[in-house]
Amino acid sequence: MIKSCATTAGKLALLKGQVTPDARFKLALYTSAADLGPNTEKYTSVGEVVGQNYKPLDLPSPSYKVVGREAYLGFKGEAKWQNSTIEADGALFYVESLDNLALFVVAFPDTVRSTNHEFVVSLIEEFFKI
Repeated sequence: MIKSCATTAGKLALLKGQVTPDARFKLALYTSAADLGPNTEKYTSVGEVVGQNYKPLDLPSPSYKVVGREAYLGFKGEAKWQNSTIEADGALFYVESLDNLALFVVAFPDTVRSTNHEFVVSLIEEFFKI
C-alpha cells in the first residue's frame, strides 16, 4: 500500500537541518505492490517500477517558501521520463546524498501509464508544509 505523507525520518532530518538545498534529491516511481508510508526510512527498489527508459530521476534544488505563518518545501517544474513505458501508482521523493533518506511519499489516485511516450510528474512548489 502506498500512503501519501511526509516520512517520519524525513521530518526528523528537516528539523535537524540535515536536508539542505545542495543535497541530491531524487524521485522514484512505484507500483501498487510497494509498501510506502510514514515509516519508510530509505529509498527501496521493492515495488519500484520496471519499464522502458525508467530510472529514478534527479530533481532540481528544492524551493523554500513562507506563506503567512506556514513554511513549505517543494520543487518547481516537472519530472519527465522520455519515450518510456511505465505503470505507476505512486512516488517517493528521497535524498540520495543522505544515504537515500525518504522524504515524501505520494500515492496517485489511479494507476498512471505511458507506452513509448513521455511520463510526467508535475512538481509543486508548496508541496510539504513544515
